[in-house]
Amino acid sequence: MGILKREIKRIFFYRNGLLLLLAIFMVYIYRNTVMFPRGVYDIFVVIPVIVLMVFLYYNPRLCIYMLTLWIPLRNLITGGVQWGGKRFYILTGNFRYLDSALLALLTIKWMVTIISQKKPFIRTPMDGPLLLLGVATLASAVANFTSPEIAVVNIRTFAQFALLYYAIVQLEPDKVFLNNLMKFFLFISMGQTVSSLMLFMSPDIDTSYGDYAIGTFEGGTNLLALYEAMLMCITVGIMKKMPEKLKTYLPLFFWYMISFFTASGRSAIYFFPVGLFFIVHQDIKGVFELLKSYVVASMVIAIAIGFFFFSGISSMYYSEDLSVLSPKELYHQTFEMKKSYGRMENYKLGLDILMKESPSVLVGVGPGMYLSNTGMYFDVPLSNKANIVDRTAIQKTKKKRFPPDISVISTEMGIIGLFVFIFIYFKGFMILRTGVKVIKDPFFGGVAIGGIGMSVVLCLSSFAERPVEVIYMQHIFWFMCALIQRMIMIESEEEKDISP
Repeated sequence: MGILKREIKRIFFYRNGLLLLLAIFMVYIYRNTVMFPRGVYDIFVVIPVIVLMVFLYYNPRLCIYMLTLWIPLRNLITGGVQWGGKRFYILTGNFRYLDSALLALLTIKWMVTIISQKKPFIRTPMDGPLLLLGVATLASAVANFTSPEIAVVNIRTFAQFALLYYAIVQLEPDKVFLNNLMKFFLFISMGQTVSSLMLFMSPDIDTSYGDYAIGTFEGGTNLLALYEAMLMCITVGIMKKMPEKLKTYLPLFFWYMISFFTASGRSAIYFFPVGLFFIVHQDIKGVFELLKSYVVASMVIAIAIGFFFFSGISSMYYSEDLSVLSPKELYHQTFEMKKSYGRMENYKLGLDILMKESPSVLVGVGPGMYLSNTGMYFDVPLSNKANIVDRTAIQKTKKKRFPPDISVISTEMGIIGLFVFIFIYFKGFMILRTGVKVIKDPFFGGVAIGGIGMSVVLCLSSFAERPVEVIYMQHIFWFMCALIQRMIMIESEEEKDISP
């Protein structure tokens, strides 16, 4: 009887699983089109999407490629800049969650693979931090009587691309696939520069202001500039490890740099040199090598600054008002500005709410119950309290507050939650650092070095911006950690095969 049951499962769920799923979906479509008509939408949107999802389930590598393609495209479609919305208006708002659907498919795929093939779960350095994240979220939700739905969605807000990390690790793709995927990612990311330049040259640019004048991503152009800074770090890391490929990756570096400057993010201009320092500081031995590395870094920075001032971009930048880039202006926006986008003002507001509204500073006011994207989506009371009444001006304001991630996390999930996210950053940094030491493949060795600079930029920007909650910023962190972790595993397996 047991053999018969296994054979039935094998035939219906593994061999003919595609036909079974298609039959189920056809019944669903029939009920929604014939019995309960919804019009052309089901025929031309729902049916193709369902068929595509089933196809991607049986082709997880293609699913990973599609996810890599979708991330930059998603921000053009649903971003805050109207330029994207006007050109992609044909797509419905539900498509903004395609990344979540693809992640769910990949997760189901590797789980089913492990169960059906009785493969062991591959343990990784991120297991502990993510388990702690779940425990911290649950503790904060229980302590504040937060809705379980909001708690689960809040985990998705801050760490949904951890699912991509596990998909790449657990599905065990080979080195060739990882190499092609990384190059595909670098190629697709080049499209942001085209969009940024088109917006920069747009005649409508004068009708906007500040950070929202340029860029294609929701949340202003500071985030776009930070994203380009991360890509620049990755290309510098590859050039450092593969100097023979300088002719290939130096133009790519300058291509990203164009968008970096046209996006005009103030914080990115200060954070990129810090990330660059960590890149050139990887294999320094002795004072001579130290000075030599700093000369290389200084040359890269000098070239970048020279391009900015002598290419003509500086004459258009913020209507020739370059004072916004000065350290004094940055200090003013961070510590002195009293408006809703003053960084320190948002930290003060978060601390005030944490002390007055939370049962304990250890657990915060509850996941999704403050100013995270989750809180704004569910329109929770504390989000309204912070946005509708501006405490500094004691007047109603239409401007939404977007406090930095560190402020949001510490207010919503308390000291424990803040510790967990710092732990996740640290583990990601250590994965990349281990990759630098262990990986012998020069390309991925360079990617690991550049990834360290990327993680430093991401960590620093969390104190002033919201990179963890932004899809494409969160994606690049987990994407890089996944590729390097998988490469470490591959080379470890190769060494075991070689050793007697």
